[in-house]
Amino acid sequence: MTIVAIWQEGAFLWTAADTRIVTGSGNVKTDSGSKIFSIPIICFQPDSEGFFRIPSYNTTYGFAFAGSVLPASMTAITAATLLSALIPTSESRAPPCFEHIAVLFERLAGRFMQEHYRAHSIPDALFSAALFGWCGYERIFKVAHISGHNGRYNAEVALTYTSPRHDTEPWLVLGSGKIDFDYELRELQSSKEPSAGRLPLRAIERMIGKGKLDIGGAISVGITTCSGFRPFLRVAPRKSGKSEAGRFYNGIDVDNELGLIGHYCVGNAGIA
Repeated sequence: MTIVAIWQEGAFLWTAADTRIVTGSGNVKTDSGSKIFSIPIICFQPDSEGFFRIPSYNTTYGFAFAGSVLPASMTAITAATLLSALIPTSESRAPPCFEHIAVLFERLAGRFMQEHYRAHSIPDALFSAALFGWCGYERIFKVAHISGHNGRYNAEVALTYTSPRHDTEPWLVLGSGKIDFDYELRELQSSKEPSAGRLPLRAIERMIGKGKLDIGGAISVGITTCSGFRPFLRVAPRKSGKSEAGRFYNGIDVDNELGLIGHYCVGNAGIA
């Protein structure tokens, strides 16, 4: 139903996905679907009046998924809401570690997959996902893999952690397009043409360009640094063969289609 890849190049952990969302029966619902989410982690300490209004820690993780859209989206949205207002239960001011955040996602994923299973069926309820970010304790990137599977009586969830890989070799690939992705990536790696990097991203672009039903739309990109995760816009020609370029988020022209927000505009950085 999708393709998601996570890989490291130098000091950056990249994430890319297609944006097509297809039903189990094969109908395209949208070509501008979000499969990569920003997850803010904000901790507060008490002020002089005892109210938790002083931010003490702030970072952003990323979350990406492949599979059932509703339980996966609810997992991301619920986690983002709850993690943006954390308060301590002890004297320690240390923020939660990456593994603590991953366990919350595991619990939420299990809850929403099981709820969806009771209303529908196992195939429609399952998804696989990645939580990723910079671990301030160990000062390394970390990726957690959250995978749903068919249990004896209900949907079940497994939480594992992915080991780092060499530059451009994916840490984790999710979705039904993994076999095609592996093929396209090997083709690019064996090519004698000069490489500008970002081979996994280019492999997904090639997959989208082939027009298969389950992989399509646009390409969604995010980058994690030691400062946190940030989604990026794509800068591309608005019309094929024309020089005028636009800024796109999941295929949406943020300037022409969305326009200004009062006297502000969307300020996300863009990459070509």
